[in-house]
Amino acid sequence: MSLEKIDHGVEEAGAIMGRIKKMARIIMAAGILTLGVGSYNFIAEGSESELQTPQKYVEYVENNYGKIDETKKQDFVQKLEYLSQKFSPYIVQHLFESDKLRADSKMKIPTKPKVQGFENLGLDNSRLKELWSEKYYPNKTIEGNIDKIELKSEIKKVSSGYKSERILAEQTHSFTNEVLFFADPSCKNNQESAKETVSSLDWTFSHALGHKNDFIQNNHLTTAERVEFLFEVTGAFEKPGSYRDILGNIESMHDPEKQKENFYKVREYWAEIVQYYLTFPESIGSRLSPKEIALIEKWLLKNDANFNAAKAKQAKDKFIENSFK
Repeated sequence: MSLEKIDHGVEEAGAIMGRIKKMARIIMAAGILTLGVGSYNFIAEGSESELQTPQKYVEYVENNYGKIDETKKQDFVQKLEYLSQKFSPYIVQHLFESDKLRADSKMKIPTKPKVQGFENLGLDNSRLKELWSEKYYPNKTIEGNIDKIELKSEIKKVSSGYKSERILAEQTHSFTNEVLFFADPSCKNNQESAKETVSSLDWTFSHALGHKNDFIQNNHLTTAERVEFLFEVTGAFEKPGSYRDILGNIESMHDPEKQKENFYKVREYWAEIVQYYLTFPESIGSRLSPKEIALIEKWLLKNDANFNAAKAKQAKDKFIENSFK
């Protein structure tokens, strides 16, 4: 098991809610106004003749990675057809374009991402670089996936994918390898300690990390794994009683086309369960189902089966305590 069983000290839902609301308040006090999300836009939708079909996608896989067993090929096509029905035929094109981009960018990303701009919050970029590293996070979730983590002093508004316009705290994008935070330059935080601000930023970073390690943005997945990953997360999301975040980010996703809205919600769902797993490992058994935990262990911990979220969180908290006053 990658996460130790904890039989005592599980926090009540109300206590967890209190901690989440406090972190959200601290983020706002720093001028980082709401929780952010990944980029949800589908690629430009071309003509039907240019559209990648499940059959064409299989041909692409075989031409680039070798022949697929006939039984596996049929299963692959069935899953792609199911995803096309759930999320529109353009999901196949989205997966296809993402896979080509990841193959091109994977070898160009530095071992450790550049961290910059957080001096505007009075924080040490070099210390944050150490925090947001695989010393405290699973192997190959940062390295090879993220080349820059930056705080921009600007207000970032977005309406696409939401029921109403929102101001973002952070954003990842499907076709870059960056994690961007946004802070209102007119807002100065004089109340919270650096330690509390960093803990709240780290909570937000864990959400962004979920997006950077999903079925679209993860650079370390094979073409077939992208399809399997999305198929499994979709199944978990649709299961009665699946996780919904306290702040309502999943249900805030919206698009006039219901199929696209479903896709946005599934992506947000994945980022939210990753965030919870990494931030509250002591209480995951009370909030995440065994299937959701198994999904995280299979896909987030794909290259780090020995990662222990509880121990990593304890070490991270100690580093923050000692490095930021």
